[in-house]
Amino acid sequence: MKKLSVKTIIFISALFFIVYLAFDFFNLPTLMGIDTTTVNWDLFLGLLNFWVVVLLYLITYKKIDKRNLKREDNKEEIANLLIASCYKECQEYLKLFTPETVEKYILPKVDFNSTTNKVITNLQEAPFANENVIMDLAKDGQLKKKQIEGYFKVKDKYRVFVSTRITFFDAPHIYEPVLKELTDAINEES
Repeated sequence: MKKLSVKTIIFISALFFIVYLAFDFFNLPTLMGIDTTTVNWDLFLGLLNFWVVVLLYLITYKKIDKRNLKREDNKEEIANLLIASCYKECQEYLKLFTPETVEKYILPKVDFNSTTNKVITNLQEAPFANENVIMDLAKDGQLKKKQIEGYFKVKDKYRVFVSTRITFFDAPHIYEPVLKELTDAINEES
């Protein structure tokens, strides 16, 4: 069965009210021979009040529901933009890992004797700066499970690549397959 729109319900209610006013104003029930003293007008007014409350509820619900749908669509678009931006940043960071950049600028700053290395950690985490927002949107249900799985897959592969690229900077046969896996994962998820 087709649902009635709020405008249709309002139109029918207004028409009903106008007919009632015409009956009352011209005293049509009396002219038709109906004894109006036995009509329970309190019941009629109670039903009219009930109908007005239902109409207000329907109108309010429709407006709030429309606003909530827009908000949810907006959240989903933002989540998708953030993930796409993250993948784009990964690709931009990959351009920094040329042999010259790694040897001249990254390796001199890395302390290989330390267990926690800020340079490596910063390079691993930089493209994923919006992860908190992405996770909040995922908790709200704005991202599908497959998107989140893809996001973590790219993040893990990116972290492995950064570690491998810096650790084995002079062994392209080791870091190039890892780079290939990473770029395939990014392309698959984009």
